[in-house]
Amino acid sequence: MAENWPTKGSIETVEGESIKVEFAYNPKEYTVSKQNTWNQSGANRGTDSAALEFGGGNPKQIKLSLFFDTFEDGEDVRARYTNNLFKMMEIQPDLPKDNVGSANGQGQPPKCKLQWGKVWTYFCYLESVSCQFTLFLSDGSPVRAQAEVGLKQAVDEKDQPRTNPSSGGEGGERSVIVRPAERLDLIAHRVYGDARLWRVIARANGLHDPRAILPGQTLVIPPPNGQ
Repeated sequence: MAENWPTKGSIETVEGESIKVEFAYNPKEYTVSKQNTWNQSGANRGTDSAALEFGGGNPKQIKLSLFFDTFEDGEDVRARYTNNLFKMMEIQPDLPKDNVGSANGQGQPPKCKLQWGKVWTYFCYLESVSCQFTLFLSDGSPVRAQAEVGLKQAVDEKDQPRTNPSSGGEGGERSVIVRPAERLDLIAHRVYGDARLWRVIARANGLHDPRAILPGQTLVIPPPNGQ
């Protein structure tokens, strides 16, 4: 079976103003959590524990880290990526209030869809966004960012769309240009989201010494599963 490039994930609004952020690099991991509410029933005098009554289920929460880099294009990373993440958290006055909407009825942030290939479609609200900017142009414009994103389930599990267990993507190789002070592990993180895959790039380019790369050099980037 031929190996394929991983399909890029994205977050986009499904109501109100159309906003979409396509992942520059898919996250190498994410966290899903869920809590149920259990209420104590009656007094527990003379016992070490009390009977519990189920108080209901709480929405699932997803936390993921996203890496964005626009250094090669010289574009402000906020304009292409991170501003739109924050925009998805802003109130849109025209949106109707629903059972998980704003408390005052004056609009609410839009419902969003987290999409990752054909495997995962998840309807949610953005609960938190935190961005750390780590590389800048000479004029101070940030061109690299790490975003920590928290999502909260917006649709009951049984109402989520059915998914296809097979995921497709575009096959083949591409290339990148080595940036100043870059190492193979940094390039692997940039293109695959996982610095540990630097050996895949080294093998594809016949590099025996991972330090033997120069700024401006062009490297072939094979599909990550070619390791």
